[in-house]
Amino acid sequence: MSSPNTQRLRKVGAALILASLLLVTGLSYALAQEPSPPFDLNNVPVPPQPPMSLLGEGLYAQNCAPCHGIEGDGNGEASAAMPVVPTAFSDATAVWALSPAEFFHVTKFGRIEQMMPPWQARMSDEEIWRAVYYAWDLHTSEEEIADGQSLYAAECAACHGDQGRGDGPDVESEIASFANIEGMMAVSQADLAQGWVDAHAEIGADWNDLQKQATLAYIRTFTYSPAWVSPVGNGVGVIQGVVENATPGGEPFAGGVVALEVYAHMTPLDTIETDVGADGTFSFDGLPVDPGIFYLLTTEHEGIDYASTVLRFGQDPNLQGDAANTLEALLPVYSTSNDAVGVNITRMSWIVEHEPGALLIGQVVSFGNSGSTTFIGREIEGADVPVTLELVLPEGAEEIGLQDGAIGGAYRQVGNRIYDTRPVPPGDGMRQVFVRYRLPYDGDSVTIQQPLDYTMNGLNLLIADLPELEVEAAASASDLTFAGVQDIQGLPYLQWTAATLQPQAFTLTLDGLIQAGEEDPRLAGLEGAASGQALTALPTAIDPMIALVMGGVLLLAIAGVVVWRWRSGSVQPDAAVSQISPEKRRQQLIQQIAQLDDQHSLDNLDEDSWQAQRAALKRELYALNQQTEK
Repeated sequence: MSSPNTQRLRKVGAALILASLLLVTGLSYALAQEPSPPFDLNNVPVPPQPPMSLLGEGLYAQNCAPCHGIEGDGNGEASAAMPVVPTAFSDATAVWALSPAEFFHVTKFGRIEQMMPPWQARMSDEEIWRAVYYAWDLHTSEEEIADGQSLYAAECAACHGDQGRGDGPDVESEIASFANIEGMMAVSQADLAQGWVDAHAEIGADWNDLQKQATLAYIRTFTYSPAWVSPVGNGVGVIQGVVENATPGGEPFAGGVVALEVYAHMTPLDTIETDVGADGTFSFDGLPVDPGIFYLLTTEHEGIDYASTVLRFGQDPNLQGDAANTLEALLPVYSTSNDAVGVNITRMSWIVEHEPGALLIGQVVSFGNSGSTTFIGREIEGADVPVTLELVLPEGAEEIGLQDGAIGGAYRQVGNRIYDTRPVPPGDGMRQVFVRYRLPYDGDSVTIQQPLDYTMNGLNLLIADLPELEVEAAASASDLTFAGVQDIQGLPYLQWTAATLQPQAFTLTLDGLIQAGEEDPRLAGLEGAASGQALTALPTAIDPMIALVMGGVLLLAIAGVVVWRWRSGSVQPDAAVSQISPEKRRQQLIQQIAQLDDQHSLDNLDEDSWQAQRAALKRELYALNQQTEK
């Protein structure tokens, strides 16, 4: 049994959560205003297509679970501070007499007298429908609906049809369609049960209540898609296109297979395959056109995996009808080569932080290939497989961490050089490498020699400032431009930039550093500062795609992460070398694709940049999926 103090703290915590919800939704103001409007079906929009409850999972967790509970039991963290008990969506009896339209209405407009805030300012109608049907799912199960499907097939489908459209082979007159979204959203399970009794009470007369409930639960799925059901096969969308060898003179692609990977937000849903025609064409149909669904086309050519750009329906508001439901896609493949000509660095970005006696360095490098063939690598002494990309680290670098792989896995290390072993297809930003390491030094100065082995189209360097710090940054054949002092959350950072750089040597000399055992001078005046304490440690999961999305301000974004993590106390030195999990990286990639599409739709990103960045993201996503499967 918990102590009175513990119970009190829980109530205080619940009250704080509730208070935050009131502020976010505006309920604290609304409580003083007019009561919530009564239910009016005219104020409930009809979903344009069957909502997918899976797409409401995140919305429910963020907006509903604090009160209703993550499992819908009505016991969310904020419920303890509420004068009323939130609806328990997991209780079939609590849902029995309520229609989906009533769920929608109370979610959108609130029920202030019951402490239910209106969510219309926080969620769109489409998002509310998704959250509503996710909550609806919580009182049923895959097993119950499977049982209901069997009973429906045995006793109902002959008249009502396999899809509930009222078109079964034994139907004698026109009957209502269970697939009519507008009609079904307005009736509850209790209404359906009464209609069943009124129309033909003899059917299922020997069934128990659980069997009848299961049948009705299955009937409901004709107008929405439960979370456990693959959306593929019942939609109206078509993705069609061609696989093309984009290498001049390359052998045409024919006779292979194209796979279509289906994602809902960050969750893989399904993968389907189709054969490619002799002319390189392919087609997939029956696809959901919900804009929350993402698609990725993949194939293999000459032993190399390729992927399309990320595809979504509903991105062109000028298209209607069949045109809006059809996507044309080009899936380019390339011939392979052992020639590295054309491989370049699209952008390299550095951030340098400090701890007593060492620098904490992160490098985000975006590689491209201006050639017309996929570079598959070359053999070098000390590596057991052909290598493609190369990064030179300063002598003495330790605690080396790579975000998207490990040495011995996708990477090899020979001396102070790190090699990627994965192929590099043509295009800008085709491979992003984020490496972080610790560089110890003696005394209060260090010189870093950094060979640049590739043509580089852009360089950003950001160094956290110190009271006595003096920096000399130079390239042997080009000028670096000092961009001034950037203030990042109250801390100064020195910034240098450069445009196109040819292969050359880069030298960075820092004097006035923090010596081992000294206190970080930036901690002066901070309570709890201890001798030898560092301001921060290198973040563990800085996103390499920020380099593409943010361009010249990449390092400002990284520095913001550093400072935030230091202030939150969430980073320990050992965390600097931890590896991000493949699943977390996959989730990041899907989220980044969605964010890119949003920025493009808002005209914040031009077409060329959008396509290039999406291509880089989806290639990493596909490579990650392939690596996980293997």
